[in-house]
Amino acid sequence: MAPKKAAKKKDAKAEEVKEEEVVPELPDGPKSIAVGGWSSAKDINDAVEKAAEGDLIILNSDNFDAPAVIDKNITLKGGAGDAPVIRGGMVIRAEKVTLEGVRFESSLTVEQGKHAVSNCEFDGNTNLLCLWPYSDTAVSGCKFTTRGKAAIYSFSHAKGSITKCEITGDPAQQGTSGIVLDNSCTIIDGNTISGTTTGVYCFCADAAADKAELNSPVIKNNTINGVSGTGVHLDKGANCTFTNNTITNSAYWAVNVSEKATGTFTKNAVHDKVRIRAGCRPLLAQNKITARVINENDVGTISMQERY
Repeated sequence: MAPKKAAKKKDAKAEEVKEEEVVPELPDGPKSIAVGGWSSAKDINDAVEKAAEGDLIILNSDNFDAPAVIDKNITLKGGAGDAPVIRGGMVIRAEKVTLEGVRFESSLTVEQGKHAVSNCEFDGNTNLLCLWPYSDTAVSGCKFTTRGKAAIYSFSHAKGSITKCEITGDPAQQGTSGIVLDNSCTIIDGNTISGTTTGVYCFCADAAADKAELNSPVIKNNTINGVSGTGVHLDKGANCTFTNNTITNSAYWAVNVSEKATGTFTKNAVHDKVRIRAGCRPLLAQNKITARVINENDVGTISMQERY
C-alpha cells in the first residue's frame, strides 16, 4: 500500500482576506421640487431655497400670491393641467434661468443674466415683462394681453430676442404699447401685435448720449395690425432697423419718425400713412407703401409711389 502524501501546508498569503473594493459615491443629480397643491414647499421662494443649482421646480396648478425672487440657476416649469398663475410678481436675479408654461397676472422682471422664457402667458395692467439693462433673455411663443402700459419693456443695452409672440391690447384702453425699446439691443422677430395704442415704440431716454452708445435694435418679420394710434414710433434720437414687417389698419400713423430719430426701413409692407418729422432722416428703401408719406423735410405734403 502506497504511503499517504503529506498534506501541503496552506499558504498564509492565500488565506489573506482581500480588501473590499470601495465604490465611490456618485454626486446627486438635479432633483425636482413641486410647489402648489399637496407639495412640501409652501411657495415658490421656499422651493428656491430648498433647490440647488440646476434643479427643476414644478409649479402645479395653483395661484401664487407672494412675490417671488429667483436667485439660483434653475428651471421653473408649469405642471400638468392648467397653467400655474403668478399674481405676486417675479424677479430673476440669477445668471441662467429657464421658465416655461406659467401664467403671469403681474410682472416678470429680469435684472441680469442670460435666460429663456417660453410658452408663458401674461395678462395685466402694468409693464408685463421688464428686461433690465444688459440682461439677455430669449422670449418665445408667449402670449401677452396688456391692459395698461407695455407688454414688453426692454431697457438700454438689454440683449436677447422676442420671437413668435402674440401681443394684444384693449383698443378702448389708451396709452398701451406692444413693445417699448429704450436704446435696447433686443431683436424683435416674427411677432403679431394688435389692439394696443402703439405697436412698437423705440426711443433713447438720453437723447444726448454718445453715438457710440446708441444701439440699433432689429425689428423684422412682424405683423402690426389694428392699433388705435401708431404702428411704429421712432422718437428721441432712436436708431432702429425695420425689415420685412407688415403694418395695417393703424388709426393714425403706420410709421411716425420724430425728435431727431433715424433708422433704416427696408422691404416693409405699409398700408397706412407715414410721417417723417423735420430733422429726421431715416433711410427708406424697397418698401411697399400704399398710403401717403408726409415728409416735413420736403416742401408741403407729398404723395409717394408704392415703392419708397
